[in-house]
Amino acid sequence: MSSPISLGPDADLLAAPREASSLEILCLRIIGSLVFIFGYLAAKGRLGELSGVVRGLRSDRPLALLLVGAAFFSSANWLVNIVE
Repeated sequence: MSSPISLGPDADLLAAPREASSLEILCLRIIGSLVFIFGYLAAKGRLGELSGVVRGLRSDRPLALLLVGAAFFSSANWLVNIVE
């Protein structure tokens, strides 16, 4: 007996999703974090201050290196936790 409901050409939408790679998950987390922080700053009305912070980091090299190092190790931590 045939089903009265036809799934048609979109039947593969019901298929199980494929497994995401570690790199895809890491990229999604980085992009999601950027979207969140820009949205948060926009909601607080402080998005305009971001250019001043970037200009300040250009003149304060030790702080800029510290922040780049923190971003690197944070991403490495995410990647290690994803791969495990």
